[in-house]
Amino acid sequence: MGQAPPAPGGLLDERRLLPQPAGDRGPVAHGDRAAPGRRPLQEGAGRGAPPQSSGRPVQHLLRRRLPVLQPGRRGHPRLQQQCAGPAARRPDPDVHRLVTTHGGNVRPLQPGDPTHLGDHRVLARLGSGGMGEVFLGRSPGGRMVAVKVVHEALAAQPGFRARFRREVTAARSVGGAYTAPLVDADPDAEVPWLATAYLPGMSLRDAIDAHGPLPPPAVRALGAALAEALVAIHGAGVVHRDLKPGNVMLTPDGPRVIDFGIAQAAEATAITESGAFLGSPGYLAPEQAAGGRAGPAADVFALGAVLAFAATGSGPFGQGPVHVLIHRALHDPPDLAAVPDPGLRHLIATCLDKDPARRPVPAALVPHLAAPPQGVAWLPETVSQLV
Repeated sequence: MGQAPPAPGGLLDERRLLPQPAGDRGPVAHGDRAAPGRRPLQEGAGRGAPPQSSGRPVQHLLRRRLPVLQPGRRGHPRLQQQCAGPAARRPDPDVHRLVTTHGGNVRPLQPGDPTHLGDHRVLARLGSGGMGEVFLGRSPGGRMVAVKVVHEALAAQPGFRARFRREVTAARSVGGAYTAPLVDADPDAEVPWLATAYLPGMSLRDAIDAHGPLPPPAVRALGAALAEALVAIHGAGVVHRDLKPGNVMLTPDGPRVIDFGIAQAAEATAITESGAFLGSPGYLAPEQAAGGRAGPAADVFALGAVLAFAATGSGPFGQGPVHVLIHRALHDPPDLAAVPDPGLRHLIATCLDKDPARRPVPAALVPHLAAPPQGVAWLPETVSQLV
């Protein structure tokens, strides 16, 4: 395994271009691609699990878990004074429209959920994860926002708030056409939160699970957009650290990268409590899987893994228990045999190099992909009709 990646400025070196492929195993027939409407086959077929004692790096990472709220507790106790019962909530026409259009992503508020976060009125639920809960809100000016509330137990960890404050400051300067801009945040609230622009649409994960892999031209267009998003994110001094299909939204205006701004602060917090796993094992770079700090090159590794999923319906290291996926990320070559385009397969393999110093920088990837997409015309019709 290589040395720790250099600082962001060193990684954004246009001169580090893609190496030439040493050979090619030949394309997979397009007929082998999952038909629209079919879910991908089980991932990880044909792979044997590694020995159970897979080494200290795996044990080290398995100890890095985030605390979650106790069973039976809904929401955050310190937000209860801002909560209201069902009688206090009036139906909102925008929420009704969003629930009707994107019912799988937008859900009604539950008893105990907050009604306001800062100046933002909370309208509905969008989801939850290891680092917090996400709500749909409306700003005082009428803008729809996605508000992420940090889990109270995570916010209580020593040093988290200072790191979160620095991440928020850096994230405010992230621009570009393929990210979700930060709208507002309060790192000093009793329970910290941040708000980004709400992006209607569906996640890449949901689209592939429902309709199968994307054709190579669409994967190339997606890759160009994600690479440009990483250029903007890294240029602001931020590392995403959790780029995965669920954090890529397919929207009417093109693909967008979401959920940057909390991961670095959470990763740096020493946490040993049981709870939700930080990061997504199938998309973790080896340096992250070994328990080390992740730099911009880790996002390039995740980009390669996301493109492999988009092209095949399966991540490059298959499925399995956390320790199995970590072992594969550390020791096994990625399985890219089902990527039908040889050039795309080589580009993805280059992003998935075990050595972060040998991975290309995002800006060097764009010329090898395609023109970044606009709107939904780049997507298969079965997907574009749902975005």
